[in-house]
Amino acid sequence: MKIEDIERNLEGNKKLLLYLLRENDWEVVGVENEFSDWALDQIWTIASTRQNKGFEIVLHFNKFNGVHDGMNRVVALTDIEIDVNSYGGEPSLEFDGSEFNRNLHGFVSAIHNLRIGK
Repeated sequence: MKIEDIERNLEGNKKLLLYLLRENDWEVVGVENEFSDWALDQIWTIASTRQNKGFEIVLHFNKFNGVHDGMNRVVALTDIEIDVNSYGGEPSLEFDGSEFNRNLHGFVSAIHNLRIGK
């Protein structure tokens, strides 16, 4: 599935993240919604469109420890890290309240650092 297929239905913070990713030379190349892990909400695969073009990172959108239906964290993983517990991985971004707005740009900077190998 492509992000364009679900973009108009994205909630506020997911949409803000999507727009900032695009501004920073990332493209969402795949979206998954079906999982056996009930704590996992969505997975986006993003690819760099500029520096290290084609480099991919996987974003795991998690529900709060699986305790309720509201997703509250996104974690960025490289191919090497895919088998680790995605809820506790880094870099991550909380979707709750003002933490999201304060940390959004830092999260995108952290995935940029993954892209350039820092």
